Amino acid sequence: MVNEIGTTQGKRVRKGGALPLAERLKIPSALLDEAEVSALTGYSLSTIRQERLRKSSEFIPFVRINGWTCRYRVRDVMAWLEAQTAIGGDDKTQYAGARRGRPSKRELAAKGAA
Repeated sequence: MVNEIGTTQGKRVRKGGALPLAERLKIPSALLDEAEVSALTGYSLSTIRQERLRKSSEFIPFVRINGWTCRYRVRDVMAWLEAQTAIGGDDKTQYAGARRGRPSKRELAAKGAA
């Protein structure tokens, strides 16, 4: 059970002063920490940290608070998730027969005979 104290604009506030994640997802400018981003994306905390340190423009943009603490805007996380779902699907069909890794001896022999 969560200890609740007071209200903010008619919403119940948890003891720490933050709204629950489901409520903050409705606010586009709200900031999420790494654990919340991990829960939304399915990535581990270490993967999120590695992507941030890699400074990849393909990952979710982050905001630094106090020069050290990193947070992610809800709108950026949601936009990134939408972009990820748009990438999937038909892109995999072009690689339908492809294997990963080294070619087998049979595949090498077939290439050599051709």
